[in-house]
Amino acid sequence: MEHHPDYKFLIGLVDDILGLKDVFPDLKDVIPVNDIGISEFNEMSNRYNITELNTSVKPFYFEYFFTHYSPEWVMYIDPDICVYNKFEEVEEFLSKGAEVVLTPHILSPVGASDISYIKEGIFNLGFVAFNNKNTVKSFLIWWKTKLICDGYFSYSKNLFYDQLWMNMSVAFLRQVSIIYHPGYNIAGWNLHERKLIQKGGIYYVNEATSKLVFFHFSGVTFSNDDLYISKHYPGVTVNERPDLKDALFNYRIKVMQNKYKETKQIIPKFSKKADYVSLSFKIRFFLFNVIKRILDI
Repeated sequence: MEHHPDYKFLIGLVDDILGLKDVFPDLKDVIPVNDIGISEFNEMSNRYNITELNTSVKPFYFEYFFTHYSPEWVMYIDPDICVYNKFEEVEEFLSKGAEVVLTPHILSPVGASDISYIKEGIFNLGFVAFNNKNTVKSFLIWWKTKLICDGYFSYSKNLFYDQLWMNMSVAFLRQVSIIYHPGYNIAGWNLHERKLIQKGGIYYVNEATSKLVFFHFSGVTFSNDDLYISKHYPGVTVNERPDLKDALFNYRIKVMQNKYKETKQIIPKFSKKADYVSLSFKIRFFLFNVIKRILDI
């Protein structure tokens, strides 16, 4: 809220709120998933692991916010995102009538791993913004129907959480705006094309005219002796990317100061399924990065 004091900030909690209130007694503006009326939620909870469940409820929350708060637009950001500047470009797109605003994973080819974005989606849904329009509401209804049963992570079934479905937005909606500003959604997957610069206490990306808007710390661990940028990219450390060290370590400090250890002890109420993705995901990326470094591709 530091950069957007005029925004109404709400937390969509895919859990029971009681455990969280034990850690944060003064917690407010939290909407537990049981409060938004998903009739299929029990079957979704039984079907999905915790990551799949959290991502599959996204369109239900958008619909709830549009119905109960009647905002001009709603913006979503993942809980592992740190905001550094105002969303000026997003606001401009929305004010000009964009139905949805999206950020691509990458803005230029990576190499061998380009195929990942065919499997996982052109757009990263750690961020997405929707305008309050009837066309958007129709799109959300369609998206909901897909995520009730098909919000899995499964390459064999051509599924990747809620994210891969968003490729269809460019066909189903007529006013899709894509952010090409390099300061949006910098993360492990696009480090090949983005470098952080500090100038006067402000972060810029690639050049001193493009301010860092938000960094997506996907896969970050919270041990200060861990030099990896992300557990998903074990071949990349702050030794290789010293430009990221300050932002990474400061993010870790902020999260730890906000009761990370206490929150981590809370046992989720919903979806007791093991996150079967984690180990195989780590192994695949580890092997890919090892091969990449050996072949220098």
